[in-house]
Amino acid sequence: TKSIPQGIAACINFNIEDTLENNLLNMQEGINSIKSGSVTTAIKDTTVNGIQINKDDFMGISEKEIVTSSNDLMTTCKKLLDQMIAGQDCCFITIIYGDTVDEDLANEVLNYAIDTYDIEGEIVNGQQPLYQFIFGLE
Repeated sequence: TKSIPQGIAACINFNIEDTLENNLLNMQEGINSIKSGSVTTAIKDTTVNGIQINKDDFMGISEKEIVTSSNDLMTTCKKLLDQMIAGQDCCFITIIYGDTVDEDLANEVLNYAIDTYDIEGEIVNGQQPLYQFIFGLE
């Protein structure tokens, strides 16, 4: 897998009572059903894909591509989710929040996704140090 949400999806699709071949197929199906995103902090000033990024700004990354940047965390989350969800057939979001984010802000991000895109979701305290948020869409 290439992201934490993909790894979780693969694990969920594992069945100890099934054959190796079926497990590989089911786990790969789980991996393919997940779209991943993350929010982290820029370590330097740069421009990527025409997006101006300043040191200490928040960067929104969809899969492995930087799609937005802002000095405001909530703005970055909203723009990233807009990029990831709009026009997609998503029905559930998992939001894993890091050790610099509190549960209230995670719920605010979740409520934005639910209210804007009519999807269901959950938050998980991942306590990760480098990413304020990791998103898994299915």
